[in-house]
Amino acid sequence: MLSLTNSIRHAASTARPLWRQPLRISAFIETRRHNSSDVSLGDVTDHLMSKGNAPLAPAPTGNSREGGLNYDEVEFKQRGFHFQRSQFLSPNQLSHKSLTKEKTARKKPALGPSRIESRRLDMFHQLQIDPLKEAMNSRLMSDFVTQMGKIKSRSETKLTWRSQRRLGKAIRRAKMMGIIPVLSKRMLTRDDRDF
Repeated sequence: MLSLTNSIRHAASTARPLWRQPLRISAFIETRRHNSSDVSLGDVTDHLMSKGNAPLAPAPTGNSREGGLNYDEVEFKQRGFHFQRSQFLSPNQLSHKSLTKEKTARKKPALGPSRIESRRLDMFHQLQIDPLKEAMNSRLMSDFVTQMGKIKSRSETKLTWRSQRRLGKAIRRAKMMGIIPVLSKRMLTRDDRDF
């Protein structure tokens, strides 16, 4: 868990560009650490005010404490982190690693769409067609196969779970009967006719 001293150091280091002079809080805390085991917040505040390192105090408002800084909302503009009153935080949310980590883009879900969305997008479900009965339709089956002959995943086809299972069975059946190629996608031309 972060101590008060580390929290103040972190807040001071992230707000440094807003301050007038270089930060001198670490030297003060190091000297105090050898003398006593605890450093009070009042001592650190007094030291910062005396050295001119504290940010300028805004005009007192209704919700600020004793006319000083408003501690109800402290904002780190560089990190985009925002503290608010009655907000619960775990100690690891205040660590340097979690405050500086980059947001990663969400990957496309591997399982495909939700049940409602897949029912809306699935043509087999909407038209009440059984994909197994379409195993002889090489044009339809080749739409659900990659260039290397692999059956496309449900996240690509956007089918319901039932239609995806039955379509996979129909494609494997069509490959075994020789209707579509096993290791490639059937290239359609104008002269192709389904017999």
